[in-house]
Amino acid sequence: AQRTAVLAQGFQHMAVVIEQLIAVLGQQRRPRVRTRHDAGLVVGRLRALVVDDIATNRFIVKQHLRALRIDLAEADSGQEALEWLRAERFDLVLLDMNMPNLGGVETFRSIRNSGKEWAEIPVIALTADALANTRKHYQDLGFDGFLAKPVDSRLLWAEILHVVPPPPPL
Repeated sequence: AQRTAVLAQGFQHMAVVIEQLIAVLGQQRRPRVRTRHDAGLVVGRLRALVVDDIATNRFIVKQHLRALRIDLAEADSGQEALEWLRAERFDLVLLDMNMPNLGGVETFRSIRNSGKEWAEIPVIALTADALANTRKHYQDLGFDGFLAKPVDSRLLWAEILHVVPPPPPL
């Protein structure tokens, strides 16, 4: 029975990963980065803020981002994320939804309602809640992107290319 439960959980996760990939690839809006050349312009020029209260989760996302040559900073709370955004410039935020005190949704709303130049920064929701309607829920809240944990590097890259506009040419 335990093995069946583990297999069922694995199949459920794979279904969510496939659903995410289909959602990213099938977006109705025009993709901002469409060519390999454009993706090359993004690599090595982005700075991300990774926000998660669990150090292991930050470490995993950090390894994926470093492999993509994306510079990053880490915050272990929503409050610390807001402090980072006030102090430095970032191109996107990867934000865990389930944190104590100032949770992901509250942090997102604080970002959007800040009135600062970073109020419109692309924010990707990160969550272990991988039910079928979760992506739509976060899109309806105004998030720019969504990724289920455990993070898959291909989905992470696709989501980043989807939410971050290409930089101007050098």
